[in-house]
Amino acid sequence: MQNPPTNIQPEAIPSIDEISSSEQQEIINNILFIGMENIPLSEKLDRSLKSIVTTPWINQNVELGIFVIIPDTHTIILKAQHNMKKSTRLKCLDPEYRKKICHDAVQTGHSGYHPSFVKSGIHNDIEADFRPYYSIPVKSGDAVSAVLALYLEPGHKQDIREIFFLRTVANVLTFVMELYKTEQQVHQLVHYDQLTKLPNKSLIKQHITREIKDSKKSNKKIAIVFLDLDGIKRINESMGHTLGDDIIKIISKRLQRCINSVDLVGRWGGDEFVIVLSDVQLAEEVFSTLQNIFQRFLEPVSLLQQKQLVISTSIGISVYPADGNNTMTLVQNAEMAMHVAKSKGGNCHRFYTDDMNDAVTERLGIETGMRTALEQNQFELYYQPLVNNETQKITGAEALIRWNHPTKGLIPPDKFIPVAEDSDLIIPIGEWVINQACAQCKQWSQRGINNLKVSVNVSAKQFRDNTLPNTVKDALDKTGLNPADLTLELTESSIMEDVEQTIENLHLFKKIGVSLSIDDFGTGYSSLAYLKRFPIDKLKIDRSFVQNVDNNSDDKSIVRSIIALGHSLKLSIIAEGVEKIEHMNLLDSLNCEESQGYYISRPLPVDQFIEFVLLWQKSIDTEPGSDI
Repeated sequence: MQNPPTNIQPEAIPSIDEISSSEQQEIINNILFIGMENIPLSEKLDRSLKSIVTTPWINQNVELGIFVIIPDTHTIILKAQHNMKKSTRLKCLDPEYRKKICHDAVQTGHSGYHPSFVKSGIHNDIEADFRPYYSIPVKSGDAVSAVLALYLEPGHKQDIREIFFLRTVANVLTFVMELYKTEQQVHQLVHYDQLTKLPNKSLIKQHITREIKDSKKSNKKIAIVFLDLDGIKRINESMGHTLGDDIIKIISKRLQRCINSVDLVGRWGGDEFVIVLSDVQLAEEVFSTLQNIFQRFLEPVSLLQQKQLVISTSIGISVYPADGNNTMTLVQNAEMAMHVAKSKGGNCHRFYTDDMNDAVTERLGIETGMRTALEQNQFELYYQPLVNNETQKITGAEALIRWNHPTKGLIPPDKFIPVAEDSDLIIPIGEWVINQACAQCKQWSQRGINNLKVSVNVSAKQFRDNTLPNTVKDALDKTGLNPADLTLELTESSIMEDVEQTIENLHLFKKIGVSLSIDDFGTGYSSLAYLKRFPIDKLKIDRSFVQNVDNNSDDKSIVRSIIALGHSLKLSIIAEGVEKIEHMNLLDSLNCEESQGYYISRPLPVDQFIEFVLLWQKSIDTEPGSDI
């Protein structure tokens, strides 16, 4: 008789393809599918474990018990079973019995034979009931979340394939749980301020956008309350940033006590906070909140150094829909009102009024000027190179629009692109950019530059425009550019607005043959459940996480997690905002494929860009590995 093996190691577990049973393959597939669903971890584990026993795959002379360990109390429960006889189920009612069955697997975190199992591999006591013979832990980090326990009928041999299969199941479950934890950690790091644990700017904007959407259906009003702490800069300079951070944390807790459960308070950045008051019916409701806030600020801030400080705040308020019909307009108007309050000496509030906004006149001038700029060819494309972190070769460039105004000179895009978005001029401007980028990329090869790709930013309004696929296809046909050499960069927020329509639109672009990239990744929220459905090729890590990645542990964790998530979905990763060699080296060590930023080059006019690329290529060819 052959003795049971005692040295089954993880590396000995066969791959899924080696498991012959179609039922077993179906179970593995079900668990992976459940793992990708956007549901809580407890539900993932519960459904995955139950899926193991819903498909017949196990020998009739074997029982399977699936035990789950409750994290907080370490209580062990029988979650599911297969073939388990009544006598065994009755034993499982006893908490001590459950502990005994799972003891070795929980304590060691390793699979193994139960001490009562006869070493011959056959349970010889034919008078006895089914008895446990092998236990397999399902781990989440260092903790054991569940135990898969096999029971063997007296007088029967073990089937080693069942052990192999269940260990494969345990590994897959562990992978699913670790992936979920990573996604949750990324969400926490990206959407919550690490100092105060409040929602950050990204999450605040998402919340306001959702509230506006709901308000359009219910005709409710929303108030945006923008707060800036008075004198924090002076405190930081005189007493140190640590003291300033302590004050920020104390104030954040006080602000949370000023709002109702349906409202939101978040840290906008620095010493600025935003409160979103939902469903405001009367002005008195806003005044009541303001009174509560100012009352809280009258309380001295007690610090560990036995110091007490009284902090004041300047507040600006805008109200939807009177003061704006989109998120950024409402926030900007509230911020503008806050600056007016601060200019009056601080420790007061101001509601936004139209006469505060001299910028409106400027915006109208910009809109008129952009129409002229299109007609008179005043726009120009600059190119910022992308470099492969491993080979140091330039692989492509991002096309960035600039406006050469005949009297005002070079106008930066952050001045006119938001106006273009609001006025719908973004559609013809975006069409011009796509045509120009395709034409210039095609011409690069004629200047001795081969194998370079060009990427073009697509705004949310452009992406929702039904004519965009035809615009892209026409530009490729007209210029003769290979579709694979064009990348469309989309923002997270634009692709998450209507997921089903987004998927349909993305497939249209993939049919054309262009590459797709998510730009500024990490500033919105793309869950793994949605990302896996999008036919995208690349993720572009937002510069805000890259700028301090070499000396900020939070940013480094975010970047590492984004790279891991992207690679798990077989996506290429680009980091923008690379400003020094330390950034590039660290990104290379984290297996980030490409870098973009001022360390490599600022955005350049097309002729200067071509000269730069030729010089870079010459340097790489003559001195491999050298830096420029």
